[in-house]
Amino acid sequence: MVENGSESLYVSGANLGSALYRAIPAGAVSVTASPNGQVEVRRGRTGQGATRIAIELSQSVTWTITVRGGTTTCTLDLAGLRLGGLIVSGGAETMRLNLPPPHGRVDVIVSGGATHLVIAAPSGAAMRVVAAAGIAVVRASGAGMVLADNSHLITYGSYAGAANSYSVELKAGAATLTLSEP
Repeated sequence: MVENGSESLYVSGANLGSALYRAIPAGAVSVTASPNGQVEVRRGRTGQGATRIAIELSQSVTWTITVRGGTTTCTLDLAGLRLGGLIVSGGAETMRLNLPPPHGRVDVIVSGGATHLVIAAPSGAAMRVVAAAGIAVVRASGAGMVLADNSHLITYGSYAGAANSYSVELKAGAATLTLSEP
């Protein structure tokens, strides 16, 4: 879980050896682990730390990531990770989710609004996007994209029969939603 509230958050995967994460700048965040295996990454105390935080996560772990707290720019470049699930509850002016190939069904929930939301999935990845709130403009490209019900349901790829897929639920609105390949 990442609790942010900074101007900019960038999360990516990296080969970190035996380390689970690295924060840039060092000391910008504090990390605690609970007995149930949940790792919490929090911004430093009020008035401390950077307004622009980058966190690198180990590529050797399957991650279920929760991001809380709003930012101006939130980029989750998860393409180099194995993703078990993703929850983003903080809003952002610009939010970009670069997803890795799915393993099984991977749930992605975005409950914080975004002016510009981009979801990039690998070529051929199956995805279903359900928008509970309004989306002013939907841009999508790729094979098998089907837009139904005034942009409240979008399927991408061969979602219905896919063993590996993304189920994306947008609980808050967006001015623009772009679905693309990285």
